[in-house]
Amino acid sequence: MRSIAFDPPEYRGRDSAPAVSVLSCPAARPVTPGRLDTANAPHVLALLDRALEGCLSHEFDAMVTAPVQKSVLNDAGIAFTGHTEYLAQRTATPLVVMLLVGGGLRVALATTHLALSEVPRAITRARLEAILRLRPSRRKASRSPGPIPPTLSSRRECSPRATPRWRCSMTRGCRCSSTPRSGAP
Repeated sequence: MRSIAFDPPEYRGRDSAPAVSVLSCPAARPVTPGRLDTANAPHVLALLDRALEGCLSHEFDAMVTAPVQKSVLNDAGIAFTGHTEYLAQRTATPLVVMLLVGGGLRVALATTHLALSEVPRAITRARLEAILRLRPSRRKASRSPGPIPPTLSSRRECSPRATPRWRCSMTRGCRCSSTPRSGAP
């Protein structure tokens, strides 16, 4: 197994923390890479809880998570579907979105952790509209990397396929040259 040299300093508090530091949270049993142990399942939630506590109290600037083996938590008797749902429940957040960021892109997923068979029923017009309306405040967005996310316009616009071959299907609110005028206000 190949490894990358990474030896950040130990976390000793917000005021003395460098840009990257590691807060040690010992597990119940020794951790062996590649070997799952249900005795350490509560430790996984303790890590998330500590990170969440630090973010909510402004001790930490951000939380970075890695994949979690959900079956170990479930085998230990802990109902767990994923970080997203867990953090939403802990913060009483009614609608959450998983956001993937990389290579100049920000992609908001339409669902969280679901069985593939459940995805078609979960993606509804109302859900997509609610997700599209979620966005950070301009103040928060200006501190995050990359451009400020676009806002969802309340002004309706015509279809990008409105060409001589394709006619704009909107009958209200659009003033493009291909909008059908019958039925328009």
